[in-house]
Amino acid sequence: MGYKWTSETFTIREAITESAANTFTEGTVNLNLDSLSREILVIQRVDLDVSYPDAVAGTYTSTQMSLANTAQTAIINIDDPDCIASANAVIVSANPTSAVAFQEQMPESVNASEHPLFIVATDNLYLGIKGLNNTNAKSCYMVLHARRAKADASTYSAILTSQFA
Repeated sequence: MGYKWTSETFTIREAITESAANTFTEGTVNLNLDSLSREILVIQRVDLDVSYPDAVAGTYTSTQMSLANTAQTAIINIDDPDCIASANAVIVSANPTSAVAFQEQMPESVNASEHPLFIVATDNLYLGIKGLNNTNAKSCYMVLHARRAKADASTYSAILTSQFA
């Protein structure tokens, strides 16, 4: 791939809260990339922290979040090519006296020095959250580790084409 680093690794932090309990809510993460200079963002790692769902006896509850390359209308998972990272927390309660909790984040780890997680040439990323069967609105938090770079013309074109395919 043809690009040259123009910055050291830095972090972008973002948070979002559901507009109402169990309602898909999405926020924009502005990257301020300079398209005239063919500036790209090379994402090295994303850490996601999603609120635990409410423990409702006898009810399956969850909180899901995703970081996407394009605007979404629902939470997406890593099987979607626009998904950069996703996380979820679940409480499974089969009856009022028992419950089991699970939490997952994908990808779990990345060797930032060798393989970028995702390369972005557009100005925005989209952080979404949605709960299921919760009594309260939930929040999520993101820390993104990245470096800015300048791509050669063919690389920049290929990245843009793949992002809008």
